[in-house]
Amino acid sequence: MAGISFALLFLLTALLGFVFTLDLPAAARITLALFGGVVVLPLFVVGLTALLNLAPSRVELPADTRPADLRAARRVLRSGTLTGVPAVDRIAAALAAQVRGQRMWPMTLGLCVLAGFNLFLALDRYASLGFWGAASTFFLAVGVFAVVLVTLAVPEEIKSKRRARAVVEAFAAARRAAVSHRGPTKGVSEW
Repeated sequence: MAGISFALLFLLTALLGFVFTLDLPAAARITLALFGGVVVLPLFVVGLTALLNLAPSRVELPADTRPADLRAARRVLRSGTLTGVPAVDRIAAALAAQVRGQRMWPMTLGLCVLAGFNLFLALDRYASLGFWGAASTFFLAVGVFAVVLVTLAVPEEIKSKRRARAVVEAFAAARRAAVSHRGPTKGVSEW
């Protein structure tokens, strides 16, 4: 869902940039820009929500998992510390394993290419026109937005993975401590 939304967002952004390069009256450009904003904003929100959603897509949770426990497990992932409630901590460890397996570099690379391409187009339009027209300003804004997005998203992703690793390590340590206090149980799984 997130990939499709961002692909459509990229396509609409490119088309909107193309519209600015056409020789249209100002009223038509403003109308197209407003229409693009009305279409692009919900698409961006849906894509970003799908991208940031930590719902277990690949994690198999027990059928009796309560929604409150899942929300609490997501809070555990955001904080990086266990709650002490075994069911919540088990779900948090499973979600943390999923978070640690996600790769962000394809989107980061795509945003860097988008930024470079738009900044190049902005400078090219500025060099050919001699002033900052609507198209060059649009390309500059998209390029700067992509740079800012990468600059903010990469450290946040690193922190998220660090917190997920802390949850997994704390859960493993808690399990080892519980097993050492109980003694080994043969053939019994906690999951």
